[in-house]
Amino acid sequence: MTVPPEPWKDSAGEPGPSPANPSWSWGPGPAGPPQAPSTPWGAPPPQAPQAYPSNPYGVPEVGPSRPGTVIAAAVIAIVCSALAGVLSGLGAFFFGLVALSVIGSDDGGTGMAGAFGVAFGGMALICLAFLAWSVVAIVAAAFALRGSQAGRWILFGSSVLVAGPGLVLAVIGFGSSVDQGVLPLALTVLAGITAVLLVVGGAGPWFAAGGNRNRTGVGVVGGYDSRAY
Repeated sequence: MTVPPEPWKDSAGEPGPSPANPSWSWGPGPAGPPQAPSTPWGAPPPQAPQAYPSNPYGVPEVGPSRPGTVIAAAVIAIVCSALAGVLSGLGAFFFGLVALSVIGSDDGGTGMAGAFGVAFGGMALICLAFLAWSVVAIVAAAFALRGSQAGRWILFGSSVLVAGPGLVLAVIGFGSSVDQGVLPLALTVLAGITAVLLVVGGAGPWFAAGGNRNRTGVGVVGGYDSRAY
């Protein structure tokens, strides 16, 4: 009769796993330190997630707000230029009609009609030039409000050109009477204020940063600023 092997011995009769032998056990061994998971089939190890740019779709970033000095300068320039343009247009129309009527009249052969016609025609042309100047100043003020450096300096130069001769006319006018010097002096003061407002306060940095074009997204395409090209 064959004696069955003891359950804690193997086939060779050596002691097998038993509760009395702690080195043997049917369960899992003691837990060791955690190991990094292996990558199957030689795949590259996982990488940390990449940081995406804060503005990946070219969304326009909000730039600095428009300075009050620039707004005031543009408003003064637009109002004064509009009034000057209306007066210049009326003057060109009036002097043009007078020139045409004088040239077509009979002066008895003295030639005075032709001379007066040329003089009034010249006045009409001067008024037209002032009208064109007023339109340019209005357009420059509108571009300056958007942060255009060209509009800024055109408006600045226009204001200086008005202030210089206006001061001379004011001195001449006050030499004759007070009433004749008030209007040139007012134009001189307003033109000087406009020129100063374009260069003081936060006007310089605001124009250097492109003005309010970045606030509306003009020139920003795909995260790149097309104005730089």
